[in-house]
Amino acid sequence: MAVCEADDVRARRIAVDYASHSAQVDVLHDELLDVLASIEPRESRVPLMSTVTGDWLDTSIMDAAYWHR
Repeated sequence: MAVCEADDVRARRIAVDYASHSAQVDVLHDELLDVLASIEPRESRVPLMSTVTGDWLDTSIMDAAYWHR
């Protein structure tokens, strides 16, 4: 947060009571893919830096598998 603020990047903490990037989510893999299957990704006009890949991302590939990953 301090680095973002020092670089004039707007950031905020999001209060959650679970670890979204843990083995607990792996148990839900099939259910999540099913629930998110209707998501139809499309290309964005706004560049997106993915925290999943660590690089700029073509948002048209952000399907259910991307969101689970």
